[in-house]
Amino acid sequence: IRIDDSVLGRAARIAKALSRSRNWVIQQAVDRYLNYEEWFVQQVTEGLEDVKRGKTIPHDDVMAEIREKIAKAQRGSSSGQPWRETICSLFLTRICVVLLCALVW
Repeated sequence: IRIDDSVLGRAARIAKALSRSRNWVIQQAVDRYLNYEEWFVQQVTEGLEDVKRGKTIPHDDVMAEIREKIAKAQRGSSSGQPWRETICSLFLTRICVVLLCALVW
């Protein structure tokens, strides 16, 4: 595997800070990258299968729900933790992006 010197330098700095080997840092980075990419491909595949089965939600309905959740978070919630609704809204937005990528892919 060829790795740019700048990337090796970054890995070496992290390794030193963590008292680990550069190889360990690179292995962790590759593992995390592959885990994410495997997850992403699976999400896109599932999204495409849902589309083929007609299991979709109209864009306007999704956006209305997201706007409602964001507005609720901005007003605050009775639990005093508006960040939960914001996180939920961001998660829903992420799902929309994944589905959009699936349609383009």
